[in-house]
Amino acid sequence: MESRDVGVLRAGPVWTRVDARVDTGAATLPAVKETTAGVRAFLFIDQTDRAYFPARGFGVEASAYGAIDSFGSDRTYQRLDAQVRAPRAGVRTR
Repeated sequence: MESRDVGVLRAGPVWTRVDARVDTGAATLPAVKETTAGVRAFLFIDQTDRAYFPARGFGVEASAYGAIDSFGSDRTYQRLDAQVRAPRAGVRTR
């Protein structure tokens, strides 16, 4: 879903095959071969008055992911990341 006035919201299923091994670095790090699968949601809102050096408004960026074994994920976990930004009060730009 996208709105030019508010922002973007995306959600849906995700399947990823992870194949990680150590090429450089400590040999004690584990190699990982697994499938992670679940549901991901992403929200982006930008209500600032300008793209560069905004004076007013706010912005929000958030991502949520839940790995679910019924989707075929080898592990079950949840992850949430969020960032909120706003111009600092008292800073004037021309």
